[in-house]
Amino acid sequence: MTEFAPPGKRGFYGAWQSLTVAFGLLAGVAVVAVLPLLIGDAAMIDWGWRIPFLLALPLGAIALWLRSG
Repeated sequence: MTEFAPPGKRGFYGAWQSLTVAFGLLAGVAVVAVLPLLIGDAAMIDWGWRIPFLLALPLGAIALWLRSG
């Protein structure tokens, strides 16, 4: 991101990358923390652990599309 930032704005543009990584980690923790409350512990152990992976598939496809463009 900093390679394409306008002069004088490289720090601001580069900070967004670190900030979005932190937001992604927090979102992942929130999903894993809330999911057992919604479906129950037994369902989480049986099949619910797959839900975060299924939620990540569209995000991975969007990231791949953004990186290839």
